[in-house]
Amino acid sequence: NFGVATHLQNMGIGSRILEQQKTIARSLGRVVLALDVSVKNLRAQTLYERCGMVVVRQNRFTGRSNIVHDTRRMEIPL
Repeated sequence: NFGVATHLQNMGIGSRILEQQKTIARSLGRVVLALDVSVKNLRAQTLYERCGMVVVRQNRFTGRSNIVHDTRRMEIPL
């Protein structure tokens, strides 16, 4: 998990974190970077899409919590 404090958003920090994760994944021999993002977190999803990630599926949360939301699996080939 990662996030950027509200007062530091819109400064490119999230994009740089994601680029660093891609570099690390490549160095480990990974061919895909994947993450899950809450369907309610449209701001993060927009960032990931700008960085080239695409939604490959939506996961429905089947538990009894009102706090946990469904997620979207997003991926990018490396």
